[in-house]
Amino acid sequence: PPYPESGDIRALRELARDGRVHIAATHHGPALFFPPNTLAMYDIPVIEQFETVDVPGMWQAARRTTDPAVLGRIGVTHAVAPPGAVMPPGWTLAHQGVTLDIWAAVGAAPRYAGVVGDQVPRGDVQGPSGRLPSVTVVRATPNRRVIDVAAGAAAVRVAENWSEGWQYRVGDGTWSPAERAGDRSMMLPLPDAAGAVRVEMWYRPWRRSMGRAVTAVAVVLTLAAGLVMGRRPGTPAHAGDGAATVQGTAGA
Repeated sequence: PPYPESGDIRALRELARDGRVHIAATHHGPALFFPPNTLAMYDIPVIEQFETVDVPGMWQAARRTTDPAVLGRIGVTHAVAPPGAVMPPGWTLAHQGVTLDIWAAVGAAPRYAGVVGDQVPRGDVQGPSGRLPSVTVVRATPNRRVIDVAAGAAAVRVAENWSEGWQYRVGDGTWSPAERAGDRSMMLPLPDAAGAVRVEMWYRPWRRSMGRAVTAVAVVLTLAAGLVMGRRPGTPAHAGDGAATVQGTAGA
């Protein structure tokens, strides 16, 4: 990161480790409180950050809302604001820091949630009486995830922007592409009557594979061109003797 990690940043990462952050700007102009992708360098996901230029994400689908109730439904669990800022109803102060304050969204949906029945196509995460099949994160990296899903879930909804590179499998089954939910989050349908299952996710975009293939071909062609260019025409055998003979004849 360009700047040392402060106590406020550590507190934010700990509080929002299973969620996403909203940057609550209190003014406009060139001196923004936080540029959208700054916190990503500290492994803190932000709903406003730029992830792809191809497909609009959840925040765009929500019309760039600042409403905590709507943000909570797309996995935003916390907001950061300048110290002393006053936040609207729906936020509760979770950390009062030196450089920023951290606010928690009331009733925010978790990043990983089991969904049931007709919630699947909508991406809805409001279960009966507010109860949903639990999802436990076993391990997670930016490109690989392993989660355990309790029985009763028809799918797993991941409150992250859908991308065509994400695939998943249930147990040791075959890999399938993640589906795009109505709110542009990711939806992972599960087999009927699957019971409790383990789901693995893998980010493997086809553009990355194509880029590696193109790079490999370019390296091979460069090496081949180097070998061809490195060859030089050979000097005729006994060229020096022939030149001496000609000179001797001329002198005679």
